[in-house]
Amino acid sequence: DTVHVAMSGIKRYYDDQPSVQNKTTYSIDYRPSLALTGLSSSLSVIGSLVIFLSFYKDRVRSFTFRILVCLTVADFLNAVGNILGVIRYSRFGSSLVITQPSSCDKDNLCVSQSFITVVASLSSFWWTFLAALNHLLHYRGSHCLESRVMWILSHTVGWGIPLLIATVALSFDVLGEGFSAGSGPWCWIKDCESIKPSPIFWMLITGKAWEIAAYLGIPAIYIVLKCQQYCRYRK
Repeated sequence: DTVHVAMSGIKRYYDDQPSVQNKTTYSIDYRPSLALTGLSSSLSVIGSLVIFLSFYKDRVRSFTFRILVCLTVADFLNAVGNILGVIRYSRFGSSLVITQPSSCDKDNLCVSQSFITVVASLSSFWWTFLAALNHLLHYRGSHCLESRVMWILSHTVGWGIPLLIATVALSFDVLGEGFSAGSGPWCWIKDCESIKPSPIFWMLITGKAWEIAAYLGIPAIYIVLKCQQYCRYRK
């Protein structure tokens, strides 16, 4: 059968080719990304320090300002994590050759950077959402978020849940080198065959799902706010 012979030949050809997943090495020049990441992270650190200083000198320290400071702490930690990534990748020189084995080695600096940025990113999403919600409630004349109980609850959610998620990811040994040429010089979730259930699952749990929720929730809050402003204006 000619078709059967042809299909068998094609199958043998593809079986002999190295798959993308089994590809062991590739080279990346990270210098442009390192420069941009280092510059933007350094500016974030400087901006954070300015906000911290302003909060220290401000005698009033309004609730909105306190939310801003918490958001700034999260962004400061995120910038520090990115700087750690720049330091790590700078050691490899201009041409980085990455090896992608089926079971990834652990790099403590890479894992530390992953842990810090996961906690900081998740916390940043929460405090941004809380700032938007507080703005809406203030417009409606409510100050319920400013109570001591709600403030403690906000910190518990804003820092406790991100720490819990990052700790669970760390305990499952999924934090580390991502081996992605398109994601820039930083670590997040290991892209290894040994990661179960899959790297995509852990990416959703440690950031992307919460990021999508924030992108949907925060605009929804401001749409409600604008609708209320429009209705009040019409009256």
